[in-house]
Amino acid sequence: KMEKYLANGVLTVEGGASQSENETLVTGIGRVQVLKGFKPYARAAFNTDHFSILGYVNNRHSTDPQKSLASGLGLIEKSTIAHIEAQGNTRFADNKARIIAGASFRQYNVNTDSTLMLAKDDDRHDKVYSAFSQIEYKVSPTLRIVGAARYDKGDLFDGQFSPKVGVVFSPTSNHSFRATYNQAFQTPNYSEFYLNAVAGAKNLAPLEAGLRASPLGPVLLGVPNGSLFSSQNDVVPVWARGNDSLKVEKTHSWEVGYKGALTNRMFVTIDAYSSNIKDFVTDLLPAVNPQFAFNWTAPAAVPAPYRDTLQKLVKTNTGGALTIINNAPAIVISYTNAGNVDIKGVDFGIGYQVTDESRLNGSISIFDFTVNSQQKGDSILPNTPKNKGSLSMTYEGKRNHFDAAVSARFVAGYNWAAGVFAGPIPASQTVNASAGYQFSSQYRLFVAGTNVLNQQRYQLYGGSVITRRVMGGISAAF
Repeated sequence: KMEKYLANGVLTVEGGASQSENETLVTGIGRVQVLKGFKPYARAAFNTDHFSILGYVNNRHSTDPQKSLASGLGLIEKSTIAHIEAQGNTRFADNKARIIAGASFRQYNVNTDSTLMLAKDDDRHDKVYSAFSQIEYKVSPTLRIVGAARYDKGDLFDGQFSPKVGVVFSPTSNHSFRATYNQAFQTPNYSEFYLNAVAGAKNLAPLEAGLRASPLGPVLLGVPNGSLFSSQNDVVPVWARGNDSLKVEKTHSWEVGYKGALTNRMFVTIDAYSSNIKDFVTDLLPAVNPQFAFNWTAPAAVPAPYRDTLQKLVKTNTGGALTIINNAPAIVISYTNAGNVDIKGVDFGIGYQVTDESRLNGSISIFDFTVNSQQKGDSILPNTPKNKGSLSMTYEGKRNHFDAAVSARFVAGYNWAAGVFAGPIPASQTVNASAGYQFSSQYRLFVAGTNVLNQQRYQLYGGSVITRRVMGGISAAF
């Protein structure tokens, strides 16, 4: 990283690269092992008091094929994100008002060499254009209003307008109240748009046996046993396919908050929120994507007067998910937009300056949600606990050049659902600690430990068990 102070501003340039091996990712269709991945990046920014411009490029590619641990297939990923953004600000109305405005451009390049997408959907170069502005106005010494808006338009989604409005009331310099309303959206990911992967197989032999034992049995005499749906003893593949007609998920949120210094040593924050989220992207489900509607047809050996009746029975007994892929019967699971959820919560925080060199901090979060509607077969969970809290103490010696910190995080157990992974997340109590010593103006010795009590817990269902980690080193400043 390099910073250079120019006559009119500061230029910052940085770059680097990392390589990981045997990294395991949890995805909606199962775990993926990245045998070797390389991730270079570069960033640059130029900042002045009233104008800034920044850009970055992040790249990721698998130098060896990734492995789907569910299917054993090799997966390729080569992706790049390039972003550039500029914004300016100025004050007016006798410094009572301030406006910020800017624009950005981002391009996503993704290529899976047809291992996760069809060739017609692969090797993508998708763009996003954005413009944004915010204005702040000081109505009086105690009242400030804020209005903001942004517009985003991309190759993968229709134009989205996201407004925000807020009011801040500060009766004294030590106390402040705020209220805000805002809208936001989230774009489906590439897998949800364009996934093309085998997700298993379905044995339809029991269905054929049931049909042969029904009153329709005689009309199947001309169809060889075990071949009504597939020449492979009625075993058909299950395909996971994306849906390129997905809409964005949308959020509308209200927030109120307070922060204030109760004494010259105690600081308190209280924030409450209520949001409505709709148009969730579901998990992979059968018969939800019109692009893969039921279109199985009865074999020619079935007499014509009974073909329609047989097809209706098969549609009912397969949930409408049997279709034709690569000129052969298959079950397709895909995505759609569905669901409406209300969420609400309160966050409390408190800080107490015990001495000039030591401080105590604590927080409590309470969360709840209500599912108003959802797609049949889908599971809508927030994947977050209803209750969690933290405690920490820090010490920073001004004379002895020694600093230390210890913190504890308490999380209640909760249920998790994402893709093929659904199950309980156990409660956890994690303790972290760190210490450092500044033994000269340039050099600092430090050690840091996470989960120092080695409580073995996983934080997402299907993810790794997290154990103790201790790091140490020397930092240098020039």
